[in-house]
Amino acid sequence: MLLFVRQITQLDYILHGVKQPDGKRLTRASLIRAMLDGLLDGGLRLDTRTTEVELRDRVARIVRARR
Repeated sequence: MLLFVRQITQLDYILHGVKQPDGKRLTRASLIRAMLDGLLDGGLRLDTRTTEVELRDRVARIVRARR
């Protein structure tokens, strides 16, 4: 998977203060897997044709609705 520099920067920012119960840091890959699983479990459905921009907006709406 290829990520943009801005995405890597944001992932690193999110992970900066996060530790697992054993004190180890989470990895970018584990964060991406957790976010993807959370979105899929939280109602993200890809049953229609969509673009990357439309998908990003749908994901943002799901996240905002849960705050």
